[in-house]
Amino acid sequence: MGRFKRRQHGYSGAKGSNSWAESSTSEPGDASSNSSSTKHNNKNNNRSFRGSPDSRSFSPLDQRRIRSFLLAYRDGAWKLCHPQDYSSSSIHDATTDNTEHQFQDAISLTIGGHTFPDLTQEVFSAPYLELPSTIGSKQRRTIHELCVDVDLYHCGAGDRGSTRRIVISIHFDGLDHVADLERPSTALPVRTCRPWFYRSDMTIENHPVDDGHMTEKEAGDLAQTPVHANNVCSKKSEENLVEKMTRENRHSIQRMIDQPGRCLRDAHDSLDFAELDGADLSTMTSSSSPPTLESCSNPSTENETDASSWMLVDSAEKMRQCVREIADSHPSEIGFDLEMYNPSKYTQITCLLQLTTTDGKDYVVDVLSEGVWDEVSGLAPLFADPTIVKIGHAIGGMDVSSLSRDFGIFVVNSFDTYESARELRLSKGSGLASVCQHYGLGETHSTEYSSLKQVYQRTDWRKRPLTPEMMQYARYDVKFLVPLRLLLMRDLTRAQLYDHSAQDERDEARMVAKALATTLNHHGDDDDDDEDNGNINNDDGMNGIDDAISSFSSTSADPDEAYFTSADTDSTTTTFDEDGDMYIEKQTKSRKSVVKAKELRMHVGLMRVITVSQHRCLSIWTDKTESSLKNSSLASILQRSAMGETVWSEPQMVLYERLVEWREECAKTIGTMPGLICSLDLLVAVAWKRPTCLAEFRRFAYFLPELLEEEKSTHVLQLFSLVQESVDESHSAESASPSTFPARSFHDAVVRGDLSQGNTKTRESVVHDSSNFKRRAATLLVATVVLGAVLTIVQKRRH
Repeated sequence: MGRFKRRQHGYSGAKGSNSWAESSTSEPGDASSNSSSTKHNNKNNNRSFRGSPDSRSFSPLDQRRIRSFLLAYRDGAWKLCHPQDYSSSSIHDATTDNTEHQFQDAISLTIGGHTFPDLTQEVFSAPYLELPSTIGSKQRRTIHELCVDVDLYHCGAGDRGSTRRIVISIHFDGLDHVADLERPSTALPVRTCRPWFYRSDMTIENHPVDDGHMTEKEAGDLAQTPVHANNVCSKKSEENLVEKMTRENRHSIQRMIDQPGRCLRDAHDSLDFAELDGADLSTMTSSSSPPTLESCSNPSTENETDASSWMLVDSAEKMRQCVREIADSHPSEIGFDLEMYNPSKYTQITCLLQLTTTDGKDYVVDVLSEGVWDEVSGLAPLFADPTIVKIGHAIGGMDVSSLSRDFGIFVVNSFDTYESARELRLSKGSGLASVCQHYGLGETHSTEYSSLKQVYQRTDWRKRPLTPEMMQYARYDVKFLVPLRLLLMRDLTRAQLYDHSAQDERDEARMVAKALATTLNHHGDDDDDDEDNGNINNDDGMNGIDDAISSFSSTSADPDEAYFTSADTDSTTTTFDEDGDMYIEKQTKSRKSVVKAKELRMHVGLMRVITVSQHRCLSIWTDKTESSLKNSSLASILQRSAMGETVWSEPQMVLYERLVEWREECAKTIGTMPGLICSLDLLVAVAWKRPTCLAEFRRFAYFLPELLEEEKSTHVLQLFSLVQESVDESHSAESASPSTFPARSFHDAVVRGDLSQGNTKTRESVVHDSSNFKRRAATLLVATVVLGAVLTIVQKRRH
């Protein structure tokens, strides 16, 4: 399930970072998706990680020391590998101006508790340098930013865990030599996977709307009328498709909120408590058996059993087949879930869609496969059909908004198993894995599901091909949603509608009998008066009372309205309590086990869950404009510029604003989210360093976004044109800060022979006197000690 956080309702999920590391895919493991969910981490869990290596940041002093280390590596490697370039005046000025990489304590250099490698001639001559694997995720982000500052190529390498590290190089092809470099297995197809919400060029002809007076059948027929991206009208005067469909479907959802009883269908929604007594996921139909790794290993198998239980949808033809199969099966319920790439709220895209139907067949839809994206909108009529219940878990997080944003699919009539679990206050928690375990999934399968969730809940779902484990996890997320709805409805209503029904009947009989007894007493008083007057007719009076009691005890209610079966035979016993009051006890041989939709609509707890579920369907995607002036990377550079640590001039700010406009225009032209073009952090880096070619651009993003991979493409040429204009407008050296290090190849250095000339440069030849750096560090240390002593004295005096 997709990552999200809704504090109001207890939702939580993966935090989306917006850094150079994320935007350049340098550290995709540290800014992974979402997808669908520990969905529910709590504050206590977050507190438990405070102080962990991943949560610690470098101190300002440590950051300066790391920057000095990076500068020393850069200068040493350039002098050794590209001496002609390094001897140029621009390079010399760049390395000596406003830098502090003079230090001599290189042997076993320790910064922030991490041991950095010694900078030797062997290190300088290597194609890349590995930094310590002990550095945490927050600290890695800081190093990525420092690498941008000092013009180094940088990227993440290794798996998440003990081997995770940063590799750096001065060569644009140096990191290609890293064996376990974390390369994106696939790039987001921005041009073909265009979010439906941003395709503003589409228009649609008038379409009938459910105005509230349609019957259930008419509403269902209306929902089956195709209204999606393929129904495009060429007339420019017609209303925008996105606006029209959003308004119409919002109206349909609001009707379900205003009349939640419509969510329970007379033809489908009834509970047989006798049949469901003791039922759990292990005793439900075999079609809901847990997905196995073996069945997911060969999605194209011809095995009839596997073909009938699930289907991998990875082509346009299979997507159309999926829509046909679901529509032809006339499902009463559809379970759904999504896996998403979600680095920030401004950059989200669906990567996988899972479906399950009433007959138990699962569909894993790879929406990133060629031709699939545009066909997914064929599911829109099924999701808009109010006669089909759409079942999901915590759908208000990102599932509903992603369906509307990417495919124009709106969820009408839903049941949120998360909201139901919260209403029941399940002891094992309200996460989907916990709910499945509570309802008897089985120890083996529960453990397997939980293990898969720990691995794939935070994975990067852009990766292709999908592994068997990824598909197994995706199927687990939807496999049990349909039977879970039935079990949750049973537990929500059982106490009131089944367990206490007999007692309620006895209480009702007691009240009626007491009322009759009161009437009998008054009638007896009247008889005394009649006797005094010589009018005695007690037998007729008693016969009337007996007839009334007999009538009450023998009256049978409508089978659909009562809690007793029509075959039940009732016996009535008239007794008296200690006070002499008569009451009638109605005894039954059995209770009615089947409860119809009309009784379920009277249950407060169930209707509360259903109403909240419909409210979640209103979490429709709305355009979110990312403020370019509130970007954290921009704020950091402005702060550093104010402190004199770097240069950020007015021409650079103007260039940044132009780049933001360029990104907006590119997104509008293609029909996608601006965040999918590139991140604002990347634009800040471009405005700051002003690269003139893609090789220099890769110092900010070693793996470029899809739109920027082709140097001769229109969008890339426009970008570099803006950069060149900014450089031309900056005539003074103070206002210009282009990237002064040209892009050079490690292969070229080997071919030229610069690395085989017996160059004996050692570390001492590139590391200068450290007196200035050490003096500042000592001053800072003394000031810290003095301040601590003063605070201690003040505190003691107060006591």
